[in-house]
Amino acid sequence: MNIVFCVCRSWNIGILEGLIRIQKTKRWKVNFIIAPTGTEISQLDEMKISYIQPTQLEKYSDTIKSKKPQVIICYGWSWKIPESILKIAPCLILHPSPLPRYRGGSPIQNQLLDGVKESAVTIFYATGRLDSGDILAQEPISFEGYLQDIVERISEVGLRLTIDLLDRMVKGPVQGHRQDESQSTVVKRRTPSMSEITIEEITTNSAEYLDNKIRGLQTPYPEAFIVCGDGKKLFITRSHLED
Repeated sequence: MNIVFCVCRSWNIGILEGLIRIQKTKRWKVNFIIAPTGTEISQLDEMKISYIQPTQLEKYSDTIKSKKPQVIICYGWSWKIPESILKIAPCLILHPSPLPRYRGGSPIQNQLLDGVKESAVTIFYATGRLDSGDILAQEPISFEGYLQDIVERISEVGLRLTIDLLDRMVKGPVQGHRQDESQSTVVKRRTPSMSEITIEEITTNSAEYLDNKIRGLQTPYPEAFIVCGDGKKLFITRSHLED
């Protein structure tokens, strides 16, 4: 079973690397990789990665089709998947939330700001609607610790769920279950300016809220900062709570 993998974020690079490490023992294989221009994945360059502008994905539909994929994996892909790609083969998406809750952008940061301590890794079929396809796998994960800790959990659980799912898909079509629309919530992608910690936030929010904001805004995301009297930004990368 041939797989096309669209890769862009550190945690889904880890999943891709994990699949490649074991694919010699499997009945499936990643035979084509696409990444946005500028993505740093030199350790996989021998796989002949095609670097493209994300908006050009539709132009690659003929190339993708020529690879005869039975599955297209678009984990962490932040751009809309064109209809022409969806028609080639089932497209899998991984979303770090307990879908149907927290559909949309910046799901990790938005959940942390809401005080979420237990979230989930969800894998589902891509459709034309945002994060609304049938769910194939969902497993709880802790949102404790800093962003890197959370990302490592997402990568570890995501890899395990993906391997299990691909092993099942080799044997035939895998049916998911519909999302409960009555439980759906949608969040918006955060912008770099939202990383500022303002005086109003300090005076109107709890210390836990500010700690959640700081630990969720780590590289490669725009880090939390305060604007000082001289206009310079002071970035805050670590914090801890005391009574």
